[in-house]
Amino acid sequence: MKGTHKIIFLSAAVLMVGALFFAGNIYAQPLPSAGGPDENTFLPLVQCEGPTGCTLCEAFRLIHRVIQFIFYGLLLPVVAIAFIIGGILLLTSAGNESRITQGKSIVWNTFIGFMIAFAAWIFVSTILVNLTPGISEDIIYPGNINIKWYQFPGCTPGTEPPLPGISLSGGIDPETGRIRPPGGNCTLAPSDSHCSEQALASTCFGSNASNASIICNQESGGNVDAPSGTDKCKDQTTISHGLFQINVIAHADRLGGDCVGLYQKSGPGTQGTCLTWSKPGCTGVDADTGCYCKIRDCWVASGDGVDARTNQKYLNCTNSARNENTNITIACELSNNGSDFGSDWQYSADLCSIP
Repeated sequence: MKGTHKIIFLSAAVLMVGALFFAGNIYAQPLPSAGGPDENTFLPLVQCEGPTGCTLCEAFRLIHRVIQFIFYGLLLPVVAIAFIIGGILLLTSAGNESRITQGKSIVWNTFIGFMIAFAAWIFVSTILVNLTPGISEDIIYPGNINIKWYQFPGCTPGTEPPLPGISLSGGIDPETGRIRPPGGNCTLAPSDSHCSEQALASTCFGSNASNASIICNQESGGNVDAPSGTDKCKDQTTISHGLFQINVIAHADRLGGDCVGLYQKSGPGTQGTCLTWSKPGCTGVDADTGCYCKIRDCWVASGDGVDARTNQKYLNCTNSARNENTNITIACELSNNGSDFGSDWQYSADLCSIP
């Protein structure tokens, strides 16, 4: 019997340590910044602000975070505590059958309950993710990228959680110490990236490919389908896309097709008044203070009360902006073949010290 007690307790101890380690890693995740929704943490549960940010898409992400909190934040600590109690009862039983029975009952019931909860989560997640692939891939992420269950089909470009390698909350640049906008970082893109110096050297950027690579990497992380994490209109449509985050309002004439006349706006400038800045007190774009506009007073002209993000003209325009060759060609035109990024990529150019 004593050998059995030791086996039970050692098993409980291993599971307890594993649960605590797993829970500790979850709690170690950083809280999201103001840049946008963060998939890597469940706290705070509500991560949106105001009517323009708290959309149906955010409601599904809230459900996802609640499930994470219940499973990781509550269940694992409770399981660990129950194992400790059961283990203590077994080790201190001193032959007392009542304590032995009680300790074994706590350990086994906790283990069975945990496995049932874990199996249920695996089962439901597998069904939702694998049995319904691509229900709206062409709308959410062109390129046949599978979606997750909480990436609701209505979450068209700009409202969905970030693609791999793209962060909606740029964080702090480790070299400059300044707030980084959504995107990649101020380094040359890897050699296998669409933004690599080698790849861009063979385009219109030519000898300016090095600077172009850094701007491209900062803007999109090398993802040709990258939607902007911030450049949005008040109808939640995203207005900047692709490798160099070409703005479909400002450069509708260059994109042509369905981009022409797609948007209306209110206020000064080509994109309208800035309704929401990245942080309180901002009045203009400034990399030193982390100020950039997140939402502008613009909207798809033919929305007609329907979710503008499913508007076919909007989707066609988005796909045009994300076309790699088109995106690079327009970026060349705007930057004078890579010699002047300071005008149209003011924030990234200032952040990365690129002229």
